[in-house]
Amino acid sequence: MRADYGRIAGRILVVEDNAAVRRSVVRQIESFGYKVESAASAGEALYILRSDQDFDMVFSDVVMPGEMDGVDLARIVQRDYPGMRVVLTSGYPDYEQANHNCEFLPKPYRRDALRALLSRCLNPA
Repeated sequence: MRADYGRIAGRILVVEDNAAVRRSVVRQIESFGYKVESAASAGEALYILRSDQDFDMVFSDVVMPGEMDGVDLARIVQRDYPGMRVVLTSGYPDYEQANHNCEFLPKPYRRDALRALLSRCLNPA
């Protein structure tokens, strides 16, 4: 996985079906100095990962239309791309308690909470 970004701390794939939310999250994460790609579905995210595995993290909404949700995506990423971090986010509190073996950030989240979580996951002390 990539570790030579100069001031860039990592490369993140954002997965969010809501276009306005996706654009907002991408802008926020880029403003922290990370390189970001985005996908509108879990299926699209897997297509991107299969063609370009040079990501440090997948940051995904849980609830998405289609055959796979964010939890399904997280399981596949953890199985097929060991070492790649996964962070799930949702406005549904039930998902926070679910055993998905990855970091979770409840929606709505504050910018500083997002920054702290990404920093902790990608730049451990």
